[in-house]
Amino acid sequence: MYKFTWLFGFRLVDGQLNSDSVILVTRFEYTLLIYSLNWYVSIVIASLTLFVSIIVDNTATAIGVLMAALIGGQFLQFFLSDWPIVKFFFVTNLDLTRYLTGSYQPIEGMSLNFSIITLFIWGLLALIIGFQIFNRKDVLV
Repeated sequence: MYKFTWLFGFRLVDGQLNSDSVILVTRFEYTLLIYSLNWYVSIVIASLTLFVSIIVDNTATAIGVLMAALIGGQFLQFFLSDWPIVKFFFVTNLDLTRYLTGSYQPIEGMSLNFSIITLFIWGLLALIIGFQIFNRKDVLV
């Protein structure tokens, strides 16, 4: 039986191809990796959306603010990529699946682990702060 496999982990180091960390995975494992990383990003975006919807009382405003943050963040990443603080924006770290090739590094010093940790901190802070704000609001049932 023919088995579909992928090779990933190639890196460019000083303009030369480095294949020291190349691993062989099946198509199923690769698909599972992609869906897992996208699921993680979806959970972080959902927690940020919950945070924004707790702060503002209008659903349309919450959707508009988050869409503006997603679109505006992409522009900030593009235009301000020389600034070191841009790598800590949550929008800069959303495209986790590009790291699987090993050659994707939008800003110097970023890696898959860095992006996962940064997104985790953003999501955790959004949930903690949102929970605190929600408990302080006067909610009438």
